[in-house]
Amino acid sequence: MFIISNLKNFRIPFFSSFKAYFDLGTTNTRIAIKKKGVVFREPTYLGFNAKTKDYMFFGEEAKTIQGKTPDFLSIIRPITSGILADFDAEVEYLRYGINTAIKPYLEQFSFIKPPIHAVATTPSIATEIEMKAIEEALQKSGATQVTIVERALATAAGCGFNIFSHDPQLVIDL
Repeated sequence: MFIISNLKNFRIPFFSSFKAYFDLGTTNTRIAIKKKGVVFREPTYLGFNAKTKDYMFFGEEAKTIQGKTPDFLSIIRPITSGILADFDAEVEYLRYGINTAIKPYLEQFSFIKPPIHAVATTPSIATEIEMKAIEEALQKSGATQVTIVERALATAAGCGFNIFSHDPQLVIDL
């Protein structure tokens, strides 16, 4: 009887994906995990060393040293107005975010890690090419499946509105 009740709770990791939600903002980037909440909230800043061609500082650390660095170290903001401005920098930043925020939750799976399904928001003014760039950046940083959602739709769904209803709803995203 004990074994049967435990089998109901047994999940095979390769049949279900691990959902992570990305809010790639100009000022802050937030990463949330389904049923865990927001696990990563840091400023969208990177420190790039031109001598070694390496990204050295991420998030809060890079923001605090802005304006106090030598000439060979530059502080980069890879997202401008919600649109991807520096592809390589954003890939490194997302890799940093996934490694610090999502990988610890994947350690519970011993042998086979589930694929990461990333859901990201884009502003409604983003073109198809800009959406594709965000999708590619997430895939290069470790996500296996990417879904892009317009920010207004995500905000309306988060507020509890039925986004499939024919009734008009007013959503203001400031």
